[in-house]
Amino acid sequence: MNGDKNGKAVRRLVVKFGGSSLADGLSIARAIDSVIKKAKEGVQVVVVVSAMGKTTDFLIETAMQACRGNLSEEMLDDILAMGERTSARIFSAGLKARGQKSLYLDPAG
Repeated sequence: MNGDKNGKAVRRLVVKFGGSSLADGLSIARAIDSVIKKAKEGVQVVVVVSAMGKTTDFLIETAMQACRGNLSEEMLDDILAMGERTSARIFSAGLKARGQKSLYLDPAG
């Protein structure tokens, strides 16, 4: 636990939602509900998300077909990261739409 600006202890929780937890809009809404519930209990929640559902498999297959298998590891990594970035943006938007504070962080800058 760390302190807030008044020195009061802040409970912090890091949660990870995998692809099956983000398979569709209703699944994402349920995940958002669970985060909001914890936030209302005074917990500072940090959310880490995977790509939605089978997005990673779809991106790999599509990229490999489009590039006829000639895809560098660096390019594939960049393409696959789009799945996580999209999930994070949708999750953050869902929190904001429900009146919650949310800060989306993109490791790419």
